[in-house]
Amino acid sequence: MAAPLDGQLAPTTLQLALSVAGQLSMAMASLNLRDRLQNLSTHDSLEGLFNRRYMQETLAREVSLASRRGTPLSVLQLDIDHFKDVNDTYGHEAGDEVLRHVSQAMQRLFRASSMASRYGGEEFAIVLPDC
Repeated sequence: MAAPLDGQLAPTTLQLALSVAGQLSMAMASLNLRDRLQNLSTHDSLEGLFNRRYMQETLAREVSLASRRGTPLSVLQLDIDHFKDVNDTYGHEAGDEVLRHVSQAMQRLFRASSMASRYGGEEFAIVLPDC
């Protein structure tokens, strides 16, 4: 169907275009929501590190892989000393800021192939393949 001479879309063409645009918009929103939910299921929402559940699943795979390949695998566990005192003295917002800064430092210091995760509270676990 040809467009009218005045450059306007025919009503049926306009309806079709609006319908397609609506469907595409809903599909994009659905994909964004799926990606967000996937991220929330594997990452701690406070500081963005992997969460404990994901770390445990990944660690099981890494142990199996290291065993098959005969390569080393290390796991570090870290905690922030006297963290309760920070929360009690300065409040939970300050404690959250400390957790974010420690998490950012770990992400800078460890290799991309390593996996830093929040184990719980002020405890962290880092899986270090080939180390």
